[in-house]
Amino acid sequence: MFAGWLNDRFRNAEWDTVRRQDVLTWLSWLCFKQTAEIAIADREKAAFLLEALGKVEEYTDTKFEDCIGLETGIEVMRIEHDPVKVIQHALCCRN
Repeated sequence: MFAGWLNDRFRNAEWDTVRRQDVLTWLSWLCFKQTAEIAIADREKAAFLLEALGKVEEYTDTKFEDCIGLETGIEVMRIEHDPVKVIQHALCCRN
């Protein structure tokens, strides 16, 4: 069930094509709103991401393959909050 929910975060790519770097990319955007490369440069964030990756592998019963230097072609959903644009309006009351 968790793997099905998680697969939505990879735009429903074939599950066996999701690689370790794809999961790290998703986790780094989810947790730090940073690319994996930037997040991994920080020792504490890298440790957290690797622990989280281990949990994802455990929950999905999947050992993700390494793809160092290779593009997987999978588009990872990036969790972001877009700024809300507020427009002031006069309060209109009817009698």
